[in-house]
Amino acid sequence: MALLYPVGSVHEMPIGLVAVTCTQETETLLTAFHPITPQQAIAIAEGAGVHDARRVIVDYAAAGIVKGYALVCETMMTSERRTSRGAAISIALWKRLQREGLSDQVWNGGTLRLEADPLNDLPEVSITGVSFSQASLQRLVNHHGGGTPTAHEPAQPPKVVVTTARPIASSRLRPDPSAIPAGAITVTVNQAMAALGLGRTKINALMNDGRLVRIKYDRSTRIEVESIRLLAGVPS
Repeated sequence: MALLYPVGSVHEMPIGLVAVTCTQETETLLTAFHPITPQQAIAIAEGAGVHDARRVIVDYAAAGIVKGYALVCETMMTSERRTSRGAAISIALWKRLQREGLSDQVWNGGTLRLEADPLNDLPEVSITGVSFSQASLQRLVNHHGGGTPTAHEPAQPPKVVVTTARPIASSRLRPDPSAIPAGAITVTVNQAMAALGLGRTKINALMNDGRLVRIKYDRSTRIEVESIRLLAGVPS
């Protein structure tokens, strides 16, 4: 089993394994591991009795316990684009996905896109093909008191997909004021969507008619928090 060490670790890398750096935000990792798909990860966790497996897996990834990887990870700076393949998704990046309300999209199998945030010195990031380390997922299972999944459990992923699709779709439409950080003057489009419980099309329409104040920073679009509060009828 491969060992994973973050940047700055006091451990030495075993000879013959290649260290790959995805972006400024990600860890250095050793790429010799056995990946499983998000749906397989859900099936293992659910089979071990973990409730709300999607949320729990992301929470454990943001804590550095469960290890996630990107088939392709692209980081776009002002004048530079970096692409890495098979690299780790860092703790900081998992927390950013949670903060911007995008963690649910991990399970959809598409590309996750984080907009640039110049005010906080965060680059634009695209993550395609998320997978997980089965060995690290076992730590989550053990913590929840589950044993090794049985041979019957690989047949469960289709059931998991069908039964959990509706809650995910509905929860993303529920307004979440906590998506706006305390003291923020502007937020990303994704944060505004989460705070208001609206889709991208509606947010674009509100920006176009001036009800939401749009501010451009280089390639990034930000929305004035005060305009969000006025639209929602929340006092400053």
